[in-house]
Amino acid sequence: DPFASKVLMPLLRTIDLNRLPKMKITLRTNGMLLTPKNWEKLANVHPAITRIRISIDAARKDTYEKLRRGGNFDILLKNLEFLRQLKQERDIFTQAIFLIQQDNYKEMPEFVRLMKSLDFSRITFSKINNWGTFSKEEFERVAIDRPGHPEHDEFLKVLADPVFEEPNVISDIKLKDYQ
Repeated sequence: DPFASKVLMPLLRTIDLNRLPKMKITLRTNGMLLTPKNWEKLANVHPAITRIRISIDAARKDTYEKLRRGGNFDILLKNLEFLRQLKQERDIFTQAIFLIQQDNYKEMPEFVRLMKSLDFSRITFSKINNWGTFSKEEFERVAIDRPGHPEHDEFLKVLADPVFEEPNVISDIKLKDYQ
């Protein structure tokens, strides 16, 4: 997250767009520090920031705060509203990212509606991968996309929602892949 990084934030603040006029910057963040105050710290690169990608993983406060330890859903929503205003003022492509797992899959349609209300350019769903962060047993519990998962059929019912056919909703998991 550039807003939390002791390396990226100072680096971004040293960029001179007069010397790099074609530079394009994509910020990837969890949104917790995407505040007006932190945004202004990057005023020198505002014209170059063309994309902001935010990993959120939930549509409800309890789920968000469970999955995003240390996160505060109320603060996140306030910051997402700020991002919505930024998008209206500037030509910024915004992307909301949702990592599908057992604890959040039932909120997927609700997430689309919430992100649409915040005017996100793209809403992306991705299956969870085990990058060594889960034990084998824990991964089997959270990986709802796996056909052997006890709630997999319920997950497929969620995927059948027409909201996933909207053009700005992208997923690496599609219902047709299981039929």
